[in-house]
Amino acid sequence: MNRSFSRRGTVLTLATVAALVVGLLSATAAHAALASAPQAAAPAQALKPHVTDAAKHDTSPPLRTLQHAVTADTMPTFGQNFEGVGNIQGVLPPDTQGDVGKNDYVQMVNLSFAIWSKQGNLRYGPVPNTTLWQGFGGPCETFNGGDPVTMYDESADRWFMSQLAYPGGAAGFHQCIAISQTSDPTGAWYRYDFLFSQTTLEFLNGQTFTGVSTIAFERAKMLAGLDARQVTFHIGNASGVYGSLLPSDAEGSALGFDPPAGAPDPFVMFDDDAFGFSPTDRILMWDFHVDWANPANSTFGNNGVPNRFFETAPFDSNLCNFSRSCIPQPATSVGLDTLADRLMYRASYRNFGDHQSLVLNDSVDVNGADHAGIRWYQLNATNSAWSLGQAGWPAIRPDSWRRARAR
Repeated sequence: MNRSFSRRGTVLTLATVAALVVGLLSATAAHAALASAPQAAAPAQALKPHVTDAAKHDTSPPLRTLQHAVTADTMPTFGQNFEGVGNIQGVLPPDTQGDVGKNDYVQMVNLSFAIWSKQGNLRYGPVPNTTLWQGFGGPCETFNGGDPVTMYDESADRWFMSQLAYPGGAAGFHQCIAISQTSDPTGAWYRYDFLFSQTTLEFLNGQTFTGVSTIAFERAKMLAGLDARQVTFHIGNASGVYGSLLPSDAEGSALGFDPPAGAPDPFVMFDDDAFGFSPTDRILMWDFHVDWANPANSTFGNNGVPNRFFETAPFDSNLCNFSRSCIPQPATSVGLDTLADRLMYRASYRNFGDHQSLVLNDSVDVNGADHAGIRWYQLNATNSAWSLGQAGWPAIRPDSWRRARAR
């Protein structure tokens, strides 16, 4: 929807920690066919991946033996409803997120995490996120950078946790990743430190946005605690044409519906025409194909530009001119941040056998008066041909409530 504004400068780095290593589509040498949706023209010069090994890795002692401000308590329960980790460090936004496994719920926020049984019994924590890297050494142990991600890999019955460490200077900027050695999140973890950059994040001299990096980590090696590699592509430029890409997260493996063999991992973002890059509101999609046998053969998108796009009904993503204080809260003048310039975590993928689906959502202005609503999209694929199946948002209700989702 056409509404003039300047796109907010805070952009997710690492494409929301990139392709991660769990819950994502398999990336083998075979590459799925491109869809029949509109294709973007590729740049003339071929986009090459940057391939590096982990800066460091090891296996931790069992997490239950790492005592760091651990409390022994039972969270109050109401059915399956119980209190999670509070905003202990007072970080805004707290980036609250977590995941459910067979027996446990693990929640990680800025800058603490805790582990419960599904019955709501606190098994471990809350403790600082750096506890995962206790005894590991380096920035992952000493710098509690936040922007956490927690996922349960149902196909491997393992846990994945990560956060950033950005001391800067000679120490550089790091992605810290931990993979549980078993299905028990209180046990030992394989720990990794991946150096993202020695000099900067996605901003030149810490100020000027320079584009987005998308990264795939070598999941098979990390599940075994072995030295692992990362494959990185850097796309976009200072214009902000690509700002916040979201990798898909595969579900349904326990039901026997894994992604098709050789399928690339779809990355997505929305593009409001008011950003000034596309003539209409749309969803952009890239295919991330990783060839671990020959990482130099890996590709991202159509030489860096989206493989396809899907035009949507007009929407307005500008809420409160992207102010962090937007959605009113009771008993305080400080509002909530809608993060309306990006899709919300997660992009849920499922293979139903006869078709694949990817479900997305973001926050939009439903009436042009900064009234927030949740807009959702369902993308479907048959024989790898993706299309926009349906999309919509709730009608404005005769009350003053705002609806939004934020990580």
